[in-house]
Amino acid sequence: MAGVLGVPDVKIIKFLAPLFYANCTVLKDRIASELLHRFAMPDSFRWRALVLCFATVSSVDTTAMQALEEAVAECHAQHVPLLIASANALVEDSFASAGFVATLGGPGFMYRRVHEAVRAVLLHHLPPLPGAAGGAGRQRADSSGSIEAPAAVGGAGAGAGAAWSVHSLASVCRCCACVPAAGGRAVAGPTVVAMRDRPPADPVSPPAGAQPS
Repeated sequence: MAGVLGVPDVKIIKFLAPLFYANCTVLKDRIASELLHRFAMPDSFRWRALVLCFATVSSVDTTAMQALEEAVAECHAQHVPLLIASANALVEDSFASAGFVATLGGPGFMYRRVHEAVRAVLLHHLPPLPGAAGGAGRQRADSSGSIEAPAAVGGAGAGAGAAWSVHSLASVCRCCACVPAAGGRAVAGPTVVAMRDRPPADPVSPPAGAQPS
């Protein structure tokens, strides 16, 4: 998409609704779809971390928590860390009560803002994944010969029930200037896949900086 720059190694998904039993498969199936697409890429083009922006997720119920745990397991099977960014206090309490922070790999996979999560990925500041001995270096060393292909997406939430749009990071966080340069390239505006549990009334993507409805 013209005008949108991608940060190497990072995939960002923003969910634009509370996460509960009726819509959690939308997010889970999208993650599975992204992993399947990633697996088909040459290793040099694969993104290495997934960031879920929960800035507009007001709550997470127990069914959605189970779906998130399954999504984390799918990511970790490909040696892909899953990070949570911008969760509110209620969601953080739900994560803590369910032991979900430990499922992620510890508090080092929870961030207040998206750009902080991106920064941790680009600077290799992530702790080791659960069961991984080599930390960030192990995560970057995965190859198609060492992992199994993810299962195909078959959930109902993967189809027309979800609306997708792409924005620059400015529409999520206005502090993207804090993201450092990586590999000698300026880092600005990682690609964000924003999703709703139902199609929005206006199919036109909002301009950068606009607040989601």
